[in-house]
Amino acid sequence: MASSVTCRAAFGAACKDSEMLLKTMADSLKMVGGFEIVDLFPSSRIAGVMSWRKLWLMRVMRRRLDAILDDVIARHRSNRAESGGRRLGNSEFGSEDLVDVFLRAKEEGQLQYPIDDNNIKAVLFVKS
Repeated sequence: MASSVTCRAAFGAACKDSEMLLKTMADSLKMVGGFEIVDLFPSSRIAGVMSWRKLWLMRVMRRRLDAILDDVIARHRSNRAESGGRRLGNSEFGSEDLVDVFLRAKEEGQLQYPIDDNNIKAVLFVKS
């Protein structure tokens, strides 16, 4: 229930790939929290070779997560373009959600530091 509420707040609706998103996020948190021998000896080539599987799995999970969040951003972008400014946002109730706010700020270009899709995905990952 908590993940559904969080996804609705961030994405405006329940994510269609919510099961994959939750599994990927849980797996990534497990891997980040774990201890590896390379953490003790970061300059050791032998320790680096021993932990190649963890690095590979993290890259696979990153690609999955990027695909899901890219899809969410693309759907929001296309809904904003189709509405032609008549609708405030993409949420179920017609209001702006977190993705809409970021896309609007990006389009207006009045930020001191410009943002891109990777910044939006980073915030969505932290909030999810």
